[in-house]
Amino acid sequence: MWARGPPEPRRRCWLRALRRRLPVLGWLPRYSPGWLQLDLIAGVTVGLTVVPQALAYAEVAGLPPQYGLYSSFVGCFVYCFLGTAKDVTLGPTAIMSLLVSSYAFHDPVYAVLLTFLSGCIQLAMGLLHLGFLLDFISCPVIKGFTSAASITISFNQVKNILGLHGIPRQFFLQVYETLRRIGETRPGDAILGLVCLAALAGLRAMKSRLPPTSHTEPLATRASYLIVWTCATARNALVVLFAGLVAYCFQLRGSQPLTLTGSIPQGLPPCRLPPFSKAVPNGTMPFGTMVEDMGVGLAVVPLMGLVETIAIAKAFASQNDYRIDPNQELLAMGFANVLGSFFSSYPVTGSFGRTAVNAQTGVCTPAGGLVTGALVLLSLAYLTSLFYYIPKAALAAVIISAVVPMFDARIFRMLWRVKRLDLVPLCVTFLFCFWEVQYGIVAGVLVSGILLLYSIARPPLQHPHRAPSSWTATASAASITRWWWGWQSCCRSCASTASRWPSAACRTRFSEPCWLQTWKDSDISPAGRRQSGAAEQSRGAVGQPPSTAPAPARARCCPRGSSSEAEELRGAFSGPRLLARWPRGPVQAGQCPAAWGRDGRGGGVTRRVPIAATGSHPPSIPGWPRPGSSCLFKSGVLFLETFLTPICFEL
Repeated sequence: MWARGPPEPRRRCWLRALRRRLPVLGWLPRYSPGWLQLDLIAGVTVGLTVVPQALAYAEVAGLPPQYGLYSSFVGCFVYCFLGTAKDVTLGPTAIMSLLVSSYAFHDPVYAVLLTFLSGCIQLAMGLLHLGFLLDFISCPVIKGFTSAASITISFNQVKNILGLHGIPRQFFLQVYETLRRIGETRPGDAILGLVCLAALAGLRAMKSRLPPTSHTEPLATRASYLIVWTCATARNALVVLFAGLVAYCFQLRGSQPLTLTGSIPQGLPPCRLPPFSKAVPNGTMPFGTMVEDMGVGLAVVPLMGLVETIAIAKAFASQNDYRIDPNQELLAMGFANVLGSFFSSYPVTGSFGRTAVNAQTGVCTPAGGLVTGALVLLSLAYLTSLFYYIPKAALAAVIISAVVPMFDARIFRMLWRVKRLDLVPLCVTFLFCFWEVQYGIVAGVLVSGILLLYSIARPPLQHPHRAPSSWTATASAASITRWWWGWQSCCRSCASTASRWPSAACRTRFSEPCWLQTWKDSDISPAGRRQSGAAEQSRGAVGQPPSTAPAPARARCCPRGSSSEAEELRGAFSGPRLLARWPRGPVQAGQCPAAWGRDGRGGGVTRRVPIAATGSHPPSIPGWPRPGSSCLFKSGVLFLETFLTPICFEL
């Protein structure tokens, strides 16, 4: 009996670990027939989107068009078994294509080797749980890179819309050559490219403004809604199909004013090991030399792929109320790239546009990726001969329509309002990416790291039990200023009398809750000086001594040495957060709260010092000035003792 006990828990742990590494085991046993229809619709819709985009993104990567299709099906199959997000689709993207064009040197051999090495790095990160390294690529760096990439990729396709050839790929040279040779524009390509751009923009706007329908609507209304929604969702395929028909019609007539994609090899890619060397005219380039040529791309490409995929997965997981496992996403990405390199794929990552289409069509499980991958394989097997007639201007319009929403102008305004220091890595990354993509990313990460290390090396000093805030600092400064003028008012009023000391109410001044009105009525403010001057002149005219009767607001501030009004003072000081608080309720006759001590429970002040009825202050209060000292000295000492200590703790 005891021998059979331990294997059962071990078996359960093994099954739990297997289910965690193969998420398909979690949803496949409870797969329902109702989900199949939705997954089929989503898979076909995404497939109609990915085929034209794959052809276009291969142009961005500087590779032949078939490599875009080779990169579009392996990720769909792998993510169905290893992915934890039901909406994410893996494949070629604009960002990854731009990085591949920078580090693969427009050579398919370098691109396939980069895919294999990136997948190995991603697998190692997933197995070692190194996903936290992605946190060092801050949001401003990512936003700066994507915004610059949007402009770079869009302008890179202008030459295809205008029908220009021989334009360099470096951004500044590209701008110069395009503007210099704009007179060589081919009218057919330009007209078709602009028409495709307008059609894509109109269909996108139509989809965003399409009102929802319910089952209570008439059949004709629901059918029209379905037709419009399908056309708007599959707009890339429709535009490319329309442009291909136009080019085919011109081909039949014997004149071709458009620049075509050209012939694409038919059939599936061969399954073989990724190339670890390259044949050159003088011999063979070894593996080490190829790795040195790719350099920092071996770190940038896998990291940016992981950042893009996990960001998309988290966004749609929070939107559709399910959870993802970031480390499992790393493993899925790694396996997709490693296996893709055996089928001549270049690095893939999650696509935001196709993931949004997948989610909007109501996909239920990652099984929709199987349909998408199968559609890409069918295109490679039977439709490559038709891709010959696709104009390059139409593919350029598809790319521009896909990358323009990546430019986020609101991030600049938001950071200016929230945290202007984060604009530094954002602008550094944004500007350097126009020079070279790798320089922009590395410079942005370095600047972001320097700012992080500076904040660690120079931490703000604060009280261990109280976090500082801008509101506290502002309120403290304003309260100290108002307190100073109110205290000066009390001291001037007391100094004008025969008393050599500030009155008892002046010494208990800090517990006055309505002292702002007292300041307004005091002789510091213009209105208070006028009232005080008029009262003194009237008393001097009739020969009366200074009145000791309580006057509105002024008797509460400076009752000319009388301690009876001190009984009326109550409340706690509502200015800066002092270490000492005053008890709520009336102050007992003959006692005054002191500002230098607290009880052990952190409550109100417990030290109470007797006050003589004549207004003279006992010498036992620490820090209180001696008789004969000036009123300015008295106020200065009390100011230092009362406010400088709490200010130091607040900072």
